[in-house]
Amino acid sequence: MKEREDREENAGTINTISGGLAAGDFTTERFLTEKNAKIDPRGNDLELIPFGAGRRICAGTRMGIVLVEYILGTLAHSFDWRLPEGTNLNMDETFGQALRKAVPLSAMITARLPLNAYAP
Repeated sequence: MKEREDREENAGTINTISGGLAAGDFTTERFLTEKNAKIDPRGNDLELIPFGAGRRICAGTRMGIVLVEYILGTLAHSFDWRLPEGTNLNMDETFGQALRKAVPLSAMITARLPLNAYAP
């Protein structure tokens, strides 16, 4: 019973790490703070720890970031995206080592350009 009272008491406190914002709320402004604007992917800031840090930083960090941006841009430009008939976009997430969607995203794509514009 004591443990439950402690949890209820802690539930009313403000999380100072997130600046008082609820992590489940879609507020992109929280990433535009002065501290987050200065994040450098070269290894000095540990927010991008999957790429390593310091002398052991991944040599392909920059290339990986550029490729992800290029591929996503190409997919967004080349296709019209829509949800399958009768489905709604579900943004629920599950927690673990990485944040995953609770329900996988399904999308219907159609080519925006004539088929001869795409590589064979």
